[in-house]
Amino acid sequence: MNILVFVLTVSFNIFLNKALNESHLEEQDYACMKILNLTVEFVLNGFNQFNFLTEGCSELNEFVNCSWHKAGYLNSDSEIDPERVKDWINTNLVQKTPESTVTAENLVNPCKDIKGEDSGDTVVKVYNCMMEIWWQSRW
Repeated sequence: MNILVFVLTVSFNIFLNKALNESHLEEQDYACMKILNLTVEFVLNGFNQFNFLTEGCSELNEFVNCSWHKAGYLNSDSEIDPERVKDWINTNLVQKTPESTVTAENLVNPCKDIKGEDSGDTVVKVYNCMMEIWWQSRW
């Protein structure tokens, strides 16, 4: 019985621990790392094993603000463009997890109006909100 519990626990942790790695970084991420003089390691360490972003880190906030601006997920007023975010979420999360029943709208709509202290903080909070809904949908 203990072996079964151990195997199930390990399998569960492997399933959950799909941590972000360098292959997930995009062109705009590298451009922002260069502009802000940040390392790949710093950016990757900004995500936990469940792909939530660290909140309250000004350098990480600057990075995600830069990255989302360059990707077009923030408009010229630094406000989130929900339609662009939905497209990104649909392509990079929803379509890559076909067993999931959640849609991009399910993830973006409840989170799109969250506000932080600045645009970078807002992006982190909105992103984490979407990840929380996504993880909850997996149960």
